[in-house]
Amino acid sequence: MKGAGRMAKAKKSKPGDVLEIVEAWLERNGFDGLYQPDVCACLRNDLAPCGEIQGSCKPGFKRPCNCGEGCDWHIGAEPLGREENEGGGEYAST
Repeated sequence: MKGAGRMAKAKKSKPGDVLEIVEAWLERNGFDGLYQPDVCACLRNDLAPCGEIQGSCKPGFKRPCNCGEGCDWHIGAEPLGREENEGGGEYAST
């Protein structure tokens, strides 16, 4: 039998839409979500709940709210624990 003994190549599943592609990329690269500085933020598992993903969205890291405005969380450029993340730097909240 021709090809006997060879393992069949596993087919890679392809993401179905842009949000799935972005979600997979964020996860693969260790990001928690997207944000637009001082505008909005969304988590990786709930991308663009507004229905409008923008080209200006940046990948970022989730961190607790420290702005005093009662936000649930923020997404920012630096992961929690870096100096820039302790009250400075660009970020956006929910």
